[in-house]
Amino acid sequence: MAKKRKRYTDNAKKKIIAFVEEHNLNKGRGGLTAAAKKFKVSQISVANWLKQHSSFSAKPASSKSKLPITSKLKRMIAIQAELTKLNAEYAVLKKKL
Repeated sequence: MAKKRKRYTDNAKKKIIAFVEEHNLNKGRGGLTAAAKKFKVSQISVANWLKQHSSFSAKPASSKSKLPITSKLKRMIAIQAELTKLNAEYAVLKKKL
């Protein structure tokens, strides 16, 4: 006897996609597998939904692509700016010695 396929609403798909993206943002990878286990959905279904979702790209990002700046990246930029400022201040103080 054939198994009936379960249909998922757009809201359910969006919730699962959001879970995958948040999981990947926090942990780097593994969101698809975690979502499949948590929501009891096949990994193939989740992968297909991600492919259909506009922010997902199956291809690796090229260096020329414009990716959104995450909070970690913003923090790294701020730290780099502070480090540059401190290095300049250090150079001035070193000359005074």
